[in-house]
Amino acid sequence: MLEFINSLKKSEKIRVIINTLLWTLWSLLGISIMLIALKIIELMVVNNAQVKDIYKYWVWMGAVVIIKGICFTFANTQSHFLGHNLLGRLRKDMIDHIKKFSLGYFNKERIGNISTVVHNDIDTVQVLLTDVICRMLSDIIVTIILGAGLFLLNWKMGVALIIALPFALATLWLGKRKEEKLQEINSADMSAMISNFVEYTKGIPTIKTFGDNPSFFKKVLVSIERFACSSKKTSLNTAYNIGKYTLFIVLGYGILIVYGTHLTFIKGISLVTFGKYMMLGREFYRPFFNGESYWINFIKFRDSYQRIKNVMEHPCIESPNITKCNGNYSVKFENVYFEYEKNAFKLKNINFEIADGTTTALVSPSGSGKSTIANLLVRFWDVKKGNIKIGGADIRNLEYDELLSKLSIVLQDVMLFDDSIYENIKVGKRNATKEEVVEAAQKAMIHDFIMSLPKGYETQIGENGARLSGGQKQRISIARAIIKDSPIIILDEATSAVDPINEAQIQKAINNLVKGKTLLVIAHHLKTIRNVDQIIVLKEGEIKQKGTHDELVLQDGIYKTLWYQNAEIS
Repeated sequence: MLEFINSLKKSEKIRVIINTLLWTLWSLLGISIMLIALKIIELMVVNNAQVKDIYKYWVWMGAVVIIKGICFTFANTQSHFLGHNLLGRLRKDMIDHIKKFSLGYFNKERIGNISTVVHNDIDTVQVLLTDVICRMLSDIIVTIILGAGLFLLNWKMGVALIIALPFALATLWLGKRKEEKLQEINSADMSAMISNFVEYTKGIPTIKTFGDNPSFFKKVLVSIERFACSSKKTSLNTAYNIGKYTLFIVLGYGILIVYGTHLTFIKGISLVTFGKYMMLGREFYRPFFNGESYWINFIKFRDSYQRIKNVMEHPCIESPNITKCNGNYSVKFENVYFEYEKNAFKLKNINFEIADGTTTALVSPSGSGKSTIANLLVRFWDVKKGNIKIGGADIRNLEYDELLSKLSIVLQDVMLFDDSIYENIKVGKRNATKEEVVEAAQKAMIHDFIMSLPKGYETQIGENGARLSGGQKQRISIARAIIKDSPIIILDEATSAVDPINEAQIQKAINNLVKGKTLLVIAHHLKTIRNVDQIIVLKEGEIKQKGTHDELVLQDGIYKTLWYQNAEIS
């Protein structure tokens, strides 16, 4: 908890301090009301005071009640300000941080786990900071003040007040280890359940298409049952520990009552002093009686913060901000070696250059490294050995945003957002004008279709463009790349899975996109790359051939085989 508080910004720490002090003052004013009420009773019962003698106490009580209400209002206001600001800041920081991860992180980490952190865990931390931690800190301060005052009032009663506390706190501490293990298992089960549910929900169309296989549904049910089982074990263990803890707290307050009664009867203390101890002792014990909720909330906070911390401390792609591109946008791979993990697929000794303004196509049997080369250029991963250079500058020496500004990617599997067509095109250039968006759409051969829609560019396209055809999504993706106007284009052949009409329109859009650009094409249909400047042929992570179409088709090798296979299919 202290680590988290230390990680807050200065303004957030000030709000935490102010909020804690306001709740502390609110609690102390509540105690003052009790003391004033006790004083009035003492004057009436012991001193036989008249109504005129207690007027001033009524005035004091009224003033205290008003100030207490003001404190409550300001404390709640501070909580809301702190909570909403913190929530927004944490999510923004995390999204900015995740954006800099290598693609390998998303291959290893399930989307459900990331979603749990971004939504559930950040919400948990925010709520606990604003609604629990400040109140808990306030309770601790009030308890210390009350404890000191009660000891000064009567030290013997003070000893009776705290005699059971060490046993109660020891019970919590001893149960901590088992609690942590069970909570860790429960959190892992929750993430697995969410991931399985997300996967199952997204896969429902595929499942129905290929027959409603019960094994997928069973997988979700098993994860739900596992989470329910671990939740039950965690809850039972918590209830057992809290039960023992509460027993000692109640016993401690009982000892105080019994011992105070004894001292009152033997004239050790006055009845008024005993009454003060009973009232203030209950307030002293308030945070300990609340220990159950504090303990459960602390465990939630600790686990949520740990998951947030794990994400925020995950290494990003390094961006040393040493070099800027010099206007030359040639691409060069020098002795590049890469593997995803030990004993897995490897790229070995990759050497080639794409001259500025020229087109190079990557050709290979499936799984030979075409997409991996493209991903290395964008620094979704970093090479293990060797260098990748743009205009002579190692991409690892380029600030990451600078690198990405020079690259555009057009993939077969288009990713669109649940927003308007206009906003989806503007992803390529956030400060683009309406005129620039329209011009990009016209070059992408999608403008006429957009204008045929009732809401035009403001048409909502659904999650990942669910309301659009594959060809329409491709052309919006190309419009996005056109408006970005990057000097280097990576093109995962976008026409390989569309009908002939869409293919012709997409090809025109691509021609508008790549004019004057340095182009790397991941080729699937070899007929589309006959006229490129250079073809690189890969097999099992190694370059086997280089040359133009005319050169390679005359050689006995992989390209010639692939070419005639493509010709037979066509």
